[in-house]
Amino acid sequence: GMTQTGVFMGTPAFASPEQAAGQNKSITTATDIYSLGAIFYALLTGQPPFAGDSGAAVIEQVKHDSPRRLQTLRSRIPVDLEIICLKCLEKEIPRRYSSALALAEDLGRFLDGRPIAARPVGALQQLWMWTRRNPVNAALWVTGCVALMTPLVGLFLWRGAQVKAAE
Repeated sequence: GMTQTGVFMGTPAFASPEQAAGQNKSITTATDIYSLGAIFYALLTGQPPFAGDSGAAVIEQVKHDSPRRLQTLRSRIPVDLEIICLKCLEKEIPRRYSSALALAEDLGRFLDGRPIAARPVGALQQLWMWTRRNPVNAALWVTGCVALMTPLVGLFLWRGAQVKAAE
């Protein structure tokens, strides 16, 4: 008897756009992902993704505005962590993580120093991340490559000198 039909229930700053719009049929686990992202945002920055003078003003922001980039509030937040958080806060449901497991796996990849799924990286950055995780193996690979290339370079230089001498 304490609630009224059509009245928003919950904390506006942590509500998903579909909740803020009153689209009850659209509320799924994606709504929970959004709210987790809002909590994550607040933990990382010290403030919720949206704030205003009234609950109605915050609801309008949730429905229509994008949250500020985390790095504008806390410059030391890693880019990949910001990307993970903002993916949770996507307005469109299909653009968010499909499940809490997918979110947890991406956070695990971030913590392990591996590329996150929210932002695929190129081969060069993957190689760099691998070398940071495996510095001994990387050093062995570089040493092996140098050991293999040195005789080849020497051979080409020697052959080039012979060709020049013959001319």
